[in-house]
Amino acid sequence: MRISLRLVFGLILMLSLQMSLVKAQNWTSAHGNATSNTLNDVQFVTDQVVYAVGNSGTIIKSTDGGESWSDISYGDTRNFLSLYFFDETTGFVGGPFNT
Repeated sequence: MRISLRLVFGLILMLSLQMSLVKAQNWTSAHGNATSNTLNDVQFVTDQVVYAVGNSGTIIKSTDGGESWSDISYGDTRNFLSLYFFDETTGFVGGPFNT
């Protein structure tokens, strides 16, 4: 039974890693030019509040549905591949942090 559970766990892990690679599709800024860095993920928290993350520690935020962007990076220069916000002010970013 242990081998079966390990196999299932391994397959789930491989699938989740593969899905995260598919998710990171190199977004680039179209409005506001808040960054010239490659963007890797975006989340609409509401119809107006939007966050995006990318390479070189990029974290940007829009409060007008993506019409304009503010750089809210905090000095970390690692590459962020994904983000998740619970509400308009609380969330987290993640990635393999390759520089």
